[in-house]
Amino acid sequence: MTSYRFSGFEADLESGELRRNGCRVPLQPQPFLILTRLLQAPGELVTREILIQAVWGNTYLSDPGHSLNIAVRKLRTALEDSSDEPRYIETVARCGYRFVGEVERVEITANPPGETATPPIPPFWHYRHRSPFALLALAILSLSAWMWLPLRGRSHSIEHSGAQTRLVWDNAVDLGGQVSGDGRYFSYTDWMSEDLGLGVRDLLARKNLKLTHMGNWAETKAEVGPSAVSPDGKWVAFSHTTYADKENEELARLVVIGMDGSNQRVLLEGDGLDYVHPYSWSQDGKWIAASVVYRGQKPGGRDSIALVSVDGQVCHLPVKNDLWANNLTFSPDGRYLAYSIGARKAQPVLMIRSREPESSENVVQDNAMMMGWSPDGSAILFSRERETTHDLYLLAVAGGKPAGNPVPIYASSDIGQRTAGVTKDGSLFYSTFNRRSETVVVRLSGSEIRQETPIANIPGTVSIGWLLGSGPAHFSPDGKRIVVLTPNDALTIHELESRGQRTITPDLKAWKAVRWAPDQSGLLLLGSATNGRSGVFRVDDMTGKTRLLASLPPDTWSFTPSNDGRTIYYGTPFKTQARNISSGTDQVLFESPKGGSYDLRVSHDGSRLAIRGGAYLAVVDLKSGRQRVLFRRTEPDPVALWAMDWSADDSSLLTIVRPGVGMERMQLWTFSADGGSPKRQPLAPELRGLSISPDGKYVATTRLTQHWQLWALDNFLPPMP
Repeated sequence: MTSYRFSGFEADLESGELRRNGCRVPLQPQPFLILTRLLQAPGELVTREILIQAVWGNTYLSDPGHSLNIAVRKLRTALEDSSDEPRYIETVARCGYRFVGEVERVEITANPPGETATPPIPPFWHYRHRSPFALLALAILSLSAWMWLPLRGRSHSIEHSGAQTRLVWDNAVDLGGQVSGDGRYFSYTDWMSEDLGLGVRDLLARKNLKLTHMGNWAETKAEVGPSAVSPDGKWVAFSHTTYADKENEELARLVVIGMDGSNQRVLLEGDGLDYVHPYSWSQDGKWIAASVVYRGQKPGGRDSIALVSVDGQVCHLPVKNDLWANNLTFSPDGRYLAYSIGARKAQPVLMIRSREPESSENVVQDNAMMMGWSPDGSAILFSRERETTHDLYLLAVAGGKPAGNPVPIYASSDIGQRTAGVTKDGSLFYSTFNRRSETVVVRLSGSEIRQETPIANIPGTVSIGWLLGSGPAHFSPDGKRIVVLTPNDALTIHELESRGQRTITPDLKAWKAVRWAPDQSGLLLLGSATNGRSGVFRVDDMTGKTRLLASLPPDTWSFTPSNDGRTIYYGTPFKTQARNISSGTDQVLFESPKGGSYDLRVSHDGSRLAIRGGAYLAVVDLKSGRQRVLFRRTEPDPVALWAMDWSADDSSLLTIVRPGVGMERMQLWTFSADGGSPKRQPLAPELRGLSISPDGKYVATTRLTQHWQLWALDNFLPPMP
């Protein structure tokens, strides 16, 4: 598990969360991905083009610059940073951004002594993708076997053999809402269509209901945010945010609407309200508990709790140390609020308070994320992180204070900290997101990728999105080996004939792309060393030792060597250049106002260079310098090129293409290197990267599987002793 720490903050790549002193800081996925990309190369310039591609991939955006500005502003707000006097995010005018703080990278790979290892599971990200045009990731859940925790101190474990999980909604559109009291309805933001709006899932009928229609985000500059269904299932409270044209100012409001789409009205807005997250309703359906953020000094402080009645009354409650209240939930009798904030020992703290304005907060438990109340209000459920698992505890309460010690009641690696509420009959709803990518080698018949059992499978390859779609796997020049980028900054070399493989860890600080050396004597990596030097490094494929081959600009994203090994072709924003390794001189080969090159491939005969951007495909004759543009996207065409490689005879380029807004309809386009319209074929939507063997018989591709899922845990509440 990898995380980055700086100045009390921690960016957890496993959970997709930003924490400050252990308390989760509200941050949408796009700003978090920007932060992650900057933290991977502290002190280095990361261009706007690279950030846009890294966050939104090849998704069509009508105004990508505006989208990036908004995301960076949200990131700075979360970090309490300033563009004028940056402590973390520095703007490089007209170029991009760099992280200027001190960063510590942390790896957690082993269980502490005495702990039982949990079954291995693929990494998953607990976050909502809020990009209006990006297709939301979908989850494949790996459910580890549960076990009861051992006795510790005065706590006793309660076995309840009837506990079981059930999948409530597979391939969920969004998981930023809450379930109704009877467990029938679940609210969500409809990111799947260009007509953004609020949706409700009828979990019983398995149908989606659209409650609001907001139109295209590019036109409205507005979005629906978190939401919560009333206990009786008749109303939905949701956040509505509009982005002003000036200074990207956010205008947030709390809105309520009937389940039939009628009687929509605004309950809270203005007065510097920057963000609002409705978490829960009181059981009588009269009040909504929301965490809010105000610009400047406003009622209750910058971050506070807002209790808003359906008739417009508002009561603000301050939060300790001005921290965000997570999973804010009314007690069943409506007298108390429980939530997790703050931190001690870098962990969230569970709090309980009365709903009265002058009430004080009571610290209940350290390292505890609020998950819900028991239906009778006699206990609180909270999740506690234990290495790579999250265990569920029950804590008896009385009068707003603990009435005993926490009792471990369910151990699981997937429950996490994202609760969707507890129903009246005692079912806990929670969400999971799992993103897996693996390299597979399948047969290639002409220009058709055969959908059959792979002849090789290498699980656990690095996320394809981080590599801008170029693919983490590459055939060796003789076609006998494949190199694959894997998690934990490693490279796996797979022998196709013997099926053997080995893993090496290059001694570099970070890298972006990998290629084989033309003479097959080792590997080439585009990255940076601990001494700050960046460029292409030669890597010993047995030891991982590296040496700098060619220094390149820090904003270089793609590269490939010439067949004779004397030249490095590399792409920077808007330019593709050739670097003579011996002389160090550069020659500009191609320029494009549509952005930089994300993939470069030299033809097998070494005479031509294929250049792919998200919006164009071009070929350059390396002897004459003649350029031929095979494809260029015209606005507002949403077509995006995802990956490409030469055919074995160099006559054509096979390209993975996303023809529309969503990622569910991928295609394989075959372009003649001499120009003309491409041949189009359907392609499995989970396939991304593309590397063709030299003989043209096989293709190595990245199979990306991802699902949002909504689960319920039933029959887990034992009688309290």
